[in-house]
Amino acid sequence: MVSFEPILKDKYEVIVIGAGIGGLCAAALLAREGLEVLVIEQSVQPGGCYTSFRIDDFTFDAAASILHGFGKVGFHAIRTVFDSGSQQVELIPRDIVYRLFLGDQRIDFHRDRHSFTAELGALYPQQAGSIFSFMSELDHIYQGVLECGGPPRPRNDESPGQRLGLFARHPFSVMRLSRFQKISAAQVLARHVDDPSVRSFFEADLIYNTGYPMDQLSAPHAALTIIDRHVGGTHHAIGSSQQIPDRLEKMIVEKGGRVLYRMPVERVLVEDGQAFGVVLPGDRVVLAEAVVADIGVRDLYERLVGRSVLRPETTQWLDLLEPSPGVMAIYLGIPETGIPEDFHPSTVLVDDPQREPSRFISISVPSLSDPYLSPEGYHTLSIHAVTDADIWPSAGGPEYGSEEYEDLKLSEGGRVLERVEEYFPGLTQDFVVMRVATPATFERYLLRENGQLAGPRVRGMTVPASLPGSVTEIRGLFLAGDSTMFGRGASLVAASGINCAFAVMRCLGVRTYHLVEPRESFVMETVPVRPEIIGQDVVDSVSAVQESHRCLRCVDSPCMDGCPGGIDIRNFIKRVSSADFAGAAAMIRENNPLGEVCGLVCPAELLCEAACRRGELDTPIRIGQLEAFTCGVVPGPEGWPQGHRGPRKARVAVIGSGPSGISCAYYLSLLGYNVEVFEQGFEAGGLPSQAIPSSRLDPQVVERELEGALAAGIEFRGNTTLGEDINFESLMREGFVAIFLGTGLGAVRRPEIRGADLPGVIDAVSFLEAARRRVKREMSRRVAVVGDGQLAMDTAVLARDLGADEVFLVTTFNEADMPVAPSRLAAARECGVEMLTGRRVAEIIGHGRVDAIRTVPTLGAAATVEGPHTGALGVGTVILAGERVPSPTLAGYLAGQLKLDEQGRILVGEDTMSTSRKGVFAGGDATGGPELIIEACARGRIAALAIDLYLSEKAAERRYEVMSERSERSVTPEPSADSS
Repeated sequence: MVSFEPILKDKYEVIVIGAGIGGLCAAALLAREGLEVLVIEQSVQPGGCYTSFRIDDFTFDAAASILHGFGKVGFHAIRTVFDSGSQQVELIPRDIVYRLFLGDQRIDFHRDRHSFTAELGALYPQQAGSIFSFMSELDHIYQGVLECGGPPRPRNDESPGQRLGLFARHPFSVMRLSRFQKISAAQVLARHVDDPSVRSFFEADLIYNTGYPMDQLSAPHAALTIIDRHVGGTHHAIGSSQQIPDRLEKMIVEKGGRVLYRMPVERVLVEDGQAFGVVLPGDRVVLAEAVVADIGVRDLYERLVGRSVLRPETTQWLDLLEPSPGVMAIYLGIPETGIPEDFHPSTVLVDDPQREPSRFISISVPSLSDPYLSPEGYHTLSIHAVTDADIWPSAGGPEYGSEEYEDLKLSEGGRVLERVEEYFPGLTQDFVVMRVATPATFERYLLRENGQLAGPRVRGMTVPASLPGSVTEIRGLFLAGDSTMFGRGASLVAASGINCAFAVMRCLGVRTYHLVEPRESFVMETVPVRPEIIGQDVVDSVSAVQESHRCLRCVDSPCMDGCPGGIDIRNFIKRVSSADFAGAAAMIRENNPLGEVCGLVCPAELLCEAACRRGELDTPIRIGQLEAFTCGVVPGPEGWPQGHRGPRKARVAVIGSGPSGISCAYYLSLLGYNVEVFEQGFEAGGLPSQAIPSSRLDPQVVERELEGALAAGIEFRGNTTLGEDINFESLMREGFVAIFLGTGLGAVRRPEIRGADLPGVIDAVSFLEAARRRVKREMSRRVAVVGDGQLAMDTAVLARDLGADEVFLVTTFNEADMPVAPSRLAAARECGVEMLTGRRVAEIIGHGRVDAIRTVPTLGAAATVEGPHTGALGVGTVILAGERVPSPTLAGYLAGQLKLDEQGRILVGEDTMSTSRKGVFAGGDATGGPELIIEACARGRIAALAIDLYLSEKAAERRYEVMSERSERSVTPEPSADSS
């Protein structure tokens, strides 16, 4: 059983809950200052509303696709974050933000303000002057927003010095914004315009862009929305909006932070008004000096914190929260012939602007400007429609997924498609792929209450001005995202992240700074081209990125289920697609310290690649090649998880330096233990370094992997044999509080047949070890290798490479059932190895040395076709590559110390790898027979987690005993002086 439990430190300086844009920006800026940051995300990828997904070769933005805040001028908080982290992002500028059909009217929202106002004036000629004066006042408010660095922040979010400094620099802007903060956009419009149709126009525009109606939307936010798109412009991210969170994640990882996926937070720990950590599934506690929540404010206060620790006024405020409208979405792949020639990539329909300006249907065809998003000859089409959230079940309710729920999806989806089909005739017959997302879907994957369009509303108050800032009433707990007073949109939630990061720095005593714009920006405006994705071998960074683009990014990640080590294949490939090879390598090594080795020698085509859904379209992703290249190109510290900081904990001994031993030692070191590895030989590595032919695994690969793993603060002691130089008792006397056995299987069992002891009969392990050491072994021109697995295959190929004229591999299996990858079988045949399948060796014939072997058919297997080799086969060397067993010396010692099975293997608990002796754990081949390297690494990792739990419980018991002893001494009366 493989444990996917992450290796986490006991404490981080900052924990960020949620990997939306706000949380990611905060984490990136905090990690940049050298703080230890852990981002915990319940979904499979970062981004929140700015995520994307794939259906076959179609890529869809889950929610947001229009990006604000990346312009050279204007309110460009998110551009500032990218430039501060020297992180490149590629964008497509938009000349027209979107096209609005308001009943029978149509208007294009041009980037150029004069073009927009001219078109708007032509639409409402009698109100043109009034509209111009309204926009002039919004421009006046907007300039104040720019000068103040964003909408007015609550007093708790700024120090007195910051407030005084801002007022000294921009007194009129500060006063102007404070006056408009509690005024709604509708009130400002009413000063200039009294035409209901104009009101409906701005109502539709603002609710589409902010999620709030005009009578609830605060005036500064309305000004930002309406004016900034003409100043800074809008963009589309090349390759989907997923590029934005992916690059922010890269910034975090590059600065030593960590992003954890598929991990819900169950509780925020609060004591005496101070947040000090979080609780993860399984009651796992991770401590922190500060906690940032990039989730819904109601979800935070009611589910993670609890109303009992809140002030009465806060609970009353919570009762005033109302959800924004819900949204459903339909994602389609359609032929390019189905798109009208003049159709705009972002189009919004409002059918009844007078009575229901808030009910819109948006249609996005981003592949019109970015061909990366769909196969040639097709387009991606995303439809989002406002819906009544109360008709849909909750994601956690019993109705979710029921037959009634599916019927509701069909009826509501059909209603939306019927309206959209007026613009795309034949749409419902022509689509090739389709998915429907309801408010419950968005609630499930994005944790948005009722699948709401924006942050919550506050009854009777303007929003988002009435939502909280970054600083909460609980010390050490901070907010980011669209549930704060910044509101919705990439630039605004980025601003919330910046504001939050600075608040955390002040709390932790870290000096804050100004985000200075560099001379050269890393935000690039460019024109996309369809990438060449041909499914070729991974040989360099270009082919690696091209191969990664073939990944379908399946939400359920079947490839991860097919990996015995539980590597997050989906997300390491996603990082490769962003050319973040260091981050990808670190993610692989969070589960497997021998990533390059496993990528080269693991039978990926039987494991992760066999589960890859890409194979249903053409060929599976070359996961093994990607893993090997990624780890090989980043062997240094930047490609490994952040090591332990601070003093080391207890001493743990690891006996054996094979894959399981190295894995256990490495993860124990990450957990903060003082680890020493004992090895019988002079060099570390076990089977990979001693018995895999160099033609299959370059010794330099093993050396650099071991160097990287042992660099985590692990001591190595070679030429030390368990049972002779050391034993369990001597290790305990040296101060080791736990022991892990990764001793492997160092011998091959000789079959009980006549002639097995003849000269010329050798075992495969010693044969391979001699070849690795370049020690020449006597070998005849005709060789028989006896065995069924990869050890036998490697031995047969090596025998050919060393000069044997003929090599016969005798196996009891049918060829189709052999436990080796088909590619390895084909390679063996190509080099001249002859397979004798479905046979076993009954006798080894010879007088003084081997002359021949006699084989007989295996029951239940189809033997090789009758021929010259079906009876006695003349050979001069027989190499035994069958069942591997412990070395006799080790087996003798362990028999008196631990419980073993009939084959001499150590009996362990499946989930803990604990042996029959307290404090002694074991893994690898010594416990379950010959394993794949990735399986051995996984068992070593499980053991590391089990040892950590064992020692933590032991330490807790000791603390309890000490406290009890102190308590007893404090209540025991002193003996009187005259007592006898």
